[in-house]
Amino acid sequence: MMRPVEGVHAAVTGCTDAVASARAADVPVIYTRHCLRPGYVDAGANFKRLGAGIRDSGELLRGNGDAEVLEELSPRDDDLIVDKNRYDAFYGTELTSSYAARE
Repeated sequence: MMRPVEGVHAAVTGCTDAVASARAADVPVIYTRHCLRPGYVDAGANFKRLGAGIRDSGELLRGNGDAEVLEELSPRDDDLIVDKNRYDAFYGTELTSSYAARE
């Protein structure tokens, strides 16, 4: 399970405010989850160097609780949730085509 991250409460509060504002303005809400396949086979070349602590602790594996959207952010059925295996939410994801399919 992920280690506590300093300042996460303030970040989550900002995100919940942003989600509420988006919904009030009828703007689609899109969540991303950074999650990886067992063995970190889809983690990318830099992960070997940058992700040693994550690999050693078993964090961010698909299906683990630490890769889920926080309960405080309360995704709804009509929200889009995009799984990604890089920091970039567009690289190697279906974000563009998934959003277009909703129109």
